[in-house]
Amino acid sequence: MEVNYQLLENDFKKQYADLFFYYLRKIYFKIILISLLISVLFTINKFDIITFVLMFFGTLIFFLILNFGNMFYDIIKIYRNKTLNKIVELNIALSNEVLIFNYTSEKNESKQIEYKINDIKEIIEIKNHLYIIFKNNTSFFLKKGNTEFEKLLKTEFKKCEITFQDSNLIGTNSNSNNSKNYYWLLLLGLIPGVGLIVGCVYFFLGFYRNNSMFKIIGASNIVMSIFLIDIIEIVGQKSEINIDSEKNIVMENLNDLVRDIEFYKLKQGDYPYQINDVKIYNKNLNDLDLFNKEKYHDDYNPVFYYEKTIDGYILKSVGPDGVLNTKDDIYPEY
Repeated sequence: MEVNYQLLENDFKKQYADLFFYYLRKIYFKIILISLLISVLFTINKFDIITFVLMFFGTLIFFLILNFGNMFYDIIKIYRNKTLNKIVELNIALSNEVLIFNYTSEKNESKQIEYKINDIKEIIEIKNHLYIIFKNNTSFFLKKGNTEFEKLLKTEFKKCEITFQDSNLIGTNSNSNNSKNYYWLLLLGLIPGVGLIVGCVYFFLGFYRNNSMFKIIGASNIVMSIFLIDIIEIVGQKSEINIDSEKNIVMENLNDLVRDIEFYKLKQGDYPYQINDVKIYNKNLNDLDLFNKEKYHDDYNPVFYYEKTIDGYILKSVGPDGVLNTKDDIYPEY
């Protein structure tokens, strides 16, 4: 089958914007899902809405910038290709899975290029135009009109795609064997920081190249890396060495507070009603309770438990269990 296309200057003006928004629509939903996944995994141990929102938008912006860069790169490659922006008349013949392009440039130069159907990387339909992008980045765009030819072209292209996928399934394509070499990258997921970076990169590449193997490697590395980070954090928080260290810090803070409270009484003649009152004499007052997970005052969290009594006051930390009035509550030494 043989068809002719006439390309107008107005068609060239629209093509790059059309391609840009096509690629953007193609990836934006995937980027949102990836950003949500990473944000949830980062905050799953201790959810905080501010951290979640910042992580989500930070990841979203990062991937958008990365994708915009790739989109611009692809469009620039197409723009720089001489076969795209200098064709005014184009004749295409399709025979025995071979495409023969005979075209006339704006300088009235005639040329001929041949491609096999399986050389096509992608066929993009946008509005009234059809884009044929080959694996060597040579590109042609056509103004739709020859419906029978365009349908035949897309049908032949689909057949080649199915044949290629089937050859991968039965192992006749050498790339399927070579792809197995990438699975060692899963081991990087055992290194939390490195695994997270590699995972994000390969997860993105999986969608960008439509490569299932890269998606699996990326997702696995992200999940393993964040899981290990959480485990390390939990183990570190619960370790005896860490708890003993925090006990010493809490005790020092309590002892410092006792001196500040007594100085307040010396100046005011009575003990303060709340720890915050002591700050009039010590603006650098440290009433941080590392074990406190509750909120004893509306404007303070987390703070030591303080209560003014008839005879004096009660000052203590909730202790490692985070529960007030239990055996592990920590009191000042004096």
